[in-house]
Amino acid sequence: MATLQQGQQQQGQDRLQRHGQSHGHGQSRDARAVAAACVATVLLGTLAQAAALVPPSVFADKANPLNVVFAKFAWGWTSALLVPFMLLSASTSTSTSATSSLSAATSSAGPRPSHHSPRSLAIAALPFARWAAATLYWLLLTQWAFGNPLLDRIFLSTGDCRLAASGSAVAARSIRDCKRQGGRLTGFDVSGHCFLLIHATLIIVEELRPFFASYAASLHSPSHPHHSHSPHQQSHLQPAPPGVKRTATLAILAALLSALALLWYTMLLATSLYFHSLPEKLSGTAIAIAYWAAVYVGLPVLLRLASSSSSASTASAPVSQSEKTK
Repeated sequence: MATLQQGQQQQGQDRLQRHGQSHGHGQSRDARAVAAACVATVLLGTLAQAAALVPPSVFADKANPLNVVFAKFAWGWTSALLVPFMLLSASTSTSTSATSSLSAATSSAGPRPSHHSPRSLAIAALPFARWAAATLYWLLLTQWAFGNPLLDRIFLSTGDCRLAASGSAVAARSIRDCKRQGGRLTGFDVSGHCFLLIHATLIIVEELRPFFASYAASLHSPSHPHHSHSPHQQSHLQPAPPGVKRTATLAILAALLSALALLWYTMLLATSLYFHSLPEKLSGTAIAIAYWAAVYVGLPVLLRLASSSSSASTASAPVSQSEKTK
């Protein structure tokens, strides 16, 4: 009994560790390429802007539909698709984990484990913790931080609100307050578009990567219908089980999120070509990449080290007990 419980605990630790590794240092090459592409886009776009190589375009107008309807609400659009994708992914992960544990317990003639063990629930909760942290980061920077958001505070504290008619400075409590008085702020305007679009794009890439990796692996699996059934046998297959339908729904959401990421990159290119100075764009870019690097690169490394330390302690415990018996 004790051996079985230790085995189940070790399996749970291994699953949690593998889940952390799926967003870890060695697994984020796709997101790193996207981050590098975003930085290059900002630099090259600004260079084209400075060289007056940019032709007139609808993207130069802040009132263009893509900006007003989509870019300004990029995190809302991203969350509307990402949250249901995470719900389905988490339920699939928990179901697969429970089935694996149940099979192991049955083969060992031991008691059946709970389908909702703390380890399984922890694995299922990780994506939502990441989404909540990303949302809080976006909220504090662009929406509200016990008053003005942080990016607005930078803008207000580094300049004045100048009236368009007289050019004189007036006091303004917020950007909206300055505009209401007919003024224009002269401070350092960190590019909220660069931050928001890169932030959303990197989160989408990271959260979709495990799904696409799993799907690619399944195509080469011997159990895949393409490899395991002849055309005659496929005609007599049973209707698709719920798991297959769930995977199809995940694939649709993944395709929509991919299209959304492409739209965010297009709007980032427009921002790079037509708006803000290079320091303002680079600061917004750096703020977005800093969050991604901390949560998706640095944090998994720390979790992996902590998990390895915990596993080493568990493995050494029986040895210590045997030495006491001697």
